[in-house]
Amino acid sequence: MKRICIILLTFASALTLTNCRKEQTATDKIGEKVKITLNVYNHSKVAVNTSTGAVTFENGDIIHVASNGVYVGSLTHNGANFTGTITDPTEGQPLHFYFLGNQNPETLTVGSSTSCSVNISDQTSKLPVISYAPSNEDYSSETTTYTATLQNQCALVKFKVTTPSNTPICMTGMNNRVTIDFSTNDFIYGKTNGGLIKLACGSGENIEKWAILLPQDAMNEGALGSVYSQGGGYNGIRPAIPAITKNGGIAFGINITVNKIEIGRAVQQECRD
Repeated sequence: MKRICIILLTFASALTLTNCRKEQTATDKIGEKVKITLNVYNHSKVAVNTSTGAVTFENGDIIHVASNGVYVGSLTHNGANFTGTITDPTEGQPLHFYFLGNQNPETLTVGSSTSCSVNISDQTSKLPVISYAPSNEDYSSETTTYTATLQNQCALVKFKVTTPSNTPICMTGMNNRVTIDFSTNDFIYGKTNGGLIKLACGSGENIEKWAILLPQDAMNEGALGSVYSQGGGYNGIRPAIPAITKNGGIAFGINITVNKIEIGRAVQQECRD
């Protein structure tokens, strides 16, 4: 028999420059769904507010849940509540909560998936904050209230971009893929498509563009063309990047300059995920 649980989650997420506080109240079960009422801190939208550092939820946000090393379902915010189906959590084991920045995980099947991967290349709209928390209490069919403290597995970093191009700026060589092992809750970072991170549009001098970076070792300055505009009309050199640690942040700004490509120089391929 499938067991469906009703839970209360209290999340507090810590990130340098980023504070996430959410309060939830459990309500009654509707059919086979877990219904969670969520009172959002500051009533602001999801995304990293770079002025206040707040990260909060909005309509469509998804929390994925695992139990005893297996994926058991997801909770989706509908504008007021998180609702979803949690199937067969294991008695006496904590629940595990993953916020993956609303990036689409590769194949996830309730009851059988033991891992998932997401790509955070595209950062032109929302910043894909990657966070994780185990419940402070072990799951019990007699317990309907759980608490957790989200810890971000990424860092918030400010870039100061100077470019005449009003298209997204593409930066290569960065860790942009994370694979999560539900049995160990290890976060394994790597690169796909050349380690592409695509920053938001905006032209001018020293325009602030914030990004989420996954942990990685420090990197030396890149070659010409290691940053470029989507469409390939402008390019530049990726600056040296200091070591990136989870739950961290760089607020002083890393400078990037992207110039028009000289006549006769090969045009960069289009920036794609």
